[in-house]
Amino acid sequence: METGIKLEERQETTRSQLATFLIKILAGTLTASFGLIIILTVMSGFIDEKKIESFDKTSSLVKDLITFILTAQTGLIGTALGFYFGSRGNNAD
Repeated sequence: METGIKLEERQETTRSQLATFLIKILAGTLTASFGLIIILTVMSGFIDEKKIESFDKTSSLVKDLITFILTAQTGLIGTALGFYFGSRGNNAD
């Protein structure tokens, strides 16, 4: 009985740490994305007309990349947190 309680405590601690880690990764990605968007917005004011086409391609690529990364991360983190909170509710019964 004693090892069962220790195992449950360790599982709960590990799940909690994993959930916290995943949320921190998402927060870091969001922060970096907003920072990159701000930098691109500021840089767009200093681009001369010769380089505007190249800058537009780069901006479009960055936008698509941010969308791809955030979509994938949100799905994975949502699934992991759903599993964490779902299994946590089952253990309380």
